[in-house]
Amino acid sequence: MGNFIKRILYPGFFILVLVIIFSGCTPHSPQPTTVPENTVFMINDSFVPQTITVTPGTKITWVNMDTEVHSVTCQMSNEMEGVFFDSGAIEPGWIYERTFINTGQFHYRCKFQPTGRMTGVVIVQ
Repeated sequence: MGNFIKRILYPGFFILVLVIIFSGCTPHSPQPTTVPENTVFMINDSFVPQTITVTPGTKITWVNMDTEVHSVTCQMSNEMEGVFFDSGAIEPGWIYERTFINTGQFHYRCKFQPTGRMTGVVIVQ
């Protein structure tokens, strides 16, 4: 019986342990990530794309892929007196979403960057 255990059961047990360990090691297929259609990325102190054109009722998503805090700040628009919005601080990895109802051109900037350095435009038509 001693030889039987050494020759059959030990190798069988060893193989069973290996099967259990490696059964969870199949190649991982990454799930495709979907990016909303109307997305603006904040990267390298820039809005990409810098200009985006949408129809009324469209939601735009800004994604901060940079290493520092940014904002999406719109002061007065030329076409629509009084339009104003401010995302506040958008930390790295965070998003900001806004739905545009009215037509017009909405010029925005990052209030944490020097004036004119990080700007963008939403055109709603």
